[in-house]
Amino acid sequence: LHVRSRRQRQMCIRDRLMANEILERLRANEQYSDQTITFAIFVQSTNTSITPGNFISYAVAEGGENELSSFTEVDEEYVMFPSSEGREVNEQVNSDYQLFNRNLSSYFDNFTTSIGYGRFIDGSLESLTIEIPVQYTSQGEIIGLTQYVEGLMGEHFSGSRVEVSIEDKNETYSLITKDENDQVSTHVYE
Repeated sequence: LHVRSRRQRQMCIRDRLMANEILERLRANEQYSDQTITFAIFVQSTNTSITPGNFISYAVAEGGENELSSFTEVDEEYVMFPSSEGREVNEQVNSDYQLFNRNLSSYFDNFTTSIGYGRFIDGSLESLTIEIPVQYTSQGEIIGLTQYVEGLMGEHFSGSRVEVSIEDKNETYSLITKDENDQVSTHVYE
């Protein structure tokens, strides 16, 4: 298991012991004696973190098994964009995100930046959620911006699931999604 600190190694050992104890207690109940049971170890993010925690490993006890023999490591990470952490995790996605933001700022003058949350599995971008903050002025502007972002979706983040919401602090005006096959779907709320 690849862990970053001594504290995390100790935590993993403790969590695995706890999982075996829980399995033993569940197997003592006849209702669960032949059930497949999955255990996962999740590391919660800090109170000040903007991104969620992540799973670091899991184990499966098939029906009748009374001990978890091994845990499988999960390489999952959540990253906020734009950030220096994004550059460390995946330089290509970080560059693509910066270009996406530059394209947005060239479209309208009062744009500051979008905020993205990427989920990486085994170092590859699995999904990306982007929030584009706007100050609502008219439905026509929202439709124009939505169409522009829809066009950008074809140019950026190829092969990944992406969800973009155009919103202000009170309301979402439109939602643009792209699946891993780069099929884009758009909805403008009225």
